[in-house]
Amino acid sequence: AATNTLDNLLDFFPSSQGDGLNIIWAHGVNSHEELDKSLSDDTMMLETDIILRGIGTENPTDIPVNAHPPATDSDLLVLDFVNETTLTSGKGMKLDFKYLEAVGPTMEIVLNLTDQIKCPLWINADIVKGPNSPKDPISPVEFIETANSTLTRLSCLLVLPPAGVLCRPRTSILGP
Repeated sequence: AATNTLDNLLDFFPSSQGDGLNIIWAHGVNSHEELDKSLSDDTMMLETDIILRGIGTENPTDIPVNAHPPATDSDLLVLDFVNETTLTSGKGMKLDFKYLEAVGPTMEIVLNLTDQIKCPLWINADIVKGPNSPKDPISPVEFIETANSTLTRLSCLLVLPPAGVLCRPRTSILGP
């Protein structure tokens, strides 16, 4: 999703030896403690959940934070997550959006840091309701349109059972 990265995750991580199973992930990096741990170990890709601070409360904001519902706040701002991960060469990011409202403000942060981001940056949203999901999924069209309205180059992979939709730089959408 950033402009100065390799398109292929396996190329960015040569130690993967061309096999995605060799990519080391840290999931739920939603606090400073988890971020510090992941930045100092052999993790290659950091996955974080994104909400807006206070969403669903009496005091909602438009500040993106790293938290997984039902949490409504975190000690880690998305700005800090992207900044700190960007400063650590060799780590990639996956931003997992829990609400459509968080996409625009987060993409503004990414846009402002685009020249600094030299690593894989994936964006993700739950676009299909899972069996244990308490909320409706995010509209895939609105998700892509919101992300594309901010970034001029977006690479994303939306996995839909049983087929996939592939988005390459602002152009093609391939279906089943």
